[in-house]
Amino acid sequence: MRTKKFIQYFFQIILGLCLFQSQGFCIELDNSIDAEINKKYNAGSLEETLPKLPEGLEPNEQVQTGNNISTQKIKPPEARKPIAIKPADRSTATKIGRGTKFRATSKNWASDSAKIGNRVSFTTTKPVTKRYITIPAGSTLRGRIVDAHLPQYTGNGGLVKLEIESITLDGATHYTDGKITKANGKKIFLNNIKGKRTYLASTGKYIKKSHRFFRTSMKKTAAFANDGATVILSPFTFLGGTVGYIGGVILSPVAALKAKGNRISLPPETLYEIKLTQDLYIYN
Repeated sequence: MRTKKFIQYFFQIILGLCLFQSQGFCIELDNSIDAEINKKYNAGSLEETLPKLPEGLEPNEQVQTGNNISTQKIKPPEARKPIAIKPADRSTATKIGRGTKFRATSKNWASDSAKIGNRVSFTTTKPVTKRYITIPAGSTLRGRIVDAHLPQYTGNGGLVKLEIESITLDGATHYTDGKITKANGKKIFLNNIKGKRTYLASTGKYIKKSHRFFRTSMKKTAAFANDGATVILSPFTFLGGTVGYIGGVILSPVAALKAKGNRISLPPETLYEIKLTQDLYIYN
């Protein structure tokens, strides 16, 4: 019985294979379209007639080594360097040399409590005449606060530091560098507008206090010496006054360290002297 079933399955498999290999189960491709294309175009040289890809989008290149084919990625072209812009020809510009000074009044407050970066504007009060050009009164100088702090210990006063960044002439802004050389009639050194330093003054105050204490002690010593009942106390007041005076003089520099300097605050319309720290070129 098993042998009969085995023979039956075997013939079924053989029949299935024969039917699968027959033409009824084969897919016939229609090559008529390819034939029409080959009549009009050369398929072998079709790639040469296509437009080239933009630079940087070329396909990967295949390199054959023996029986092996490897793919190498073509490096994109190097980025083009930016074109250098030639500086303006200064031989055709009007030069205002560094060191030129302007008198101007401020439009804003400048104080030791100001924030760094605050803008400050000035208006010139007198014309400045140079070769081929006159900068009229009423021109605008602009700057900003680059440093500021309140009074500090050791007698250090408040500070505000201004730097000039530009000047406006005939509606055109020209960038430059400048500093403050005078403020409110006082000379400014290193561009630092400072409040008065009080360390030495505070030291002198402590010395004066010691001197007053010594004089008071000497008066009491004389009073005790003139009274027979209290004459025995006169040496003590004398020694106390002397020690207090010497100690006060020695310690006064140390005591003055806790003193603070004066504040600085310059209102609008304050008169300044402004000096250019680099050459200014005005191009026509």
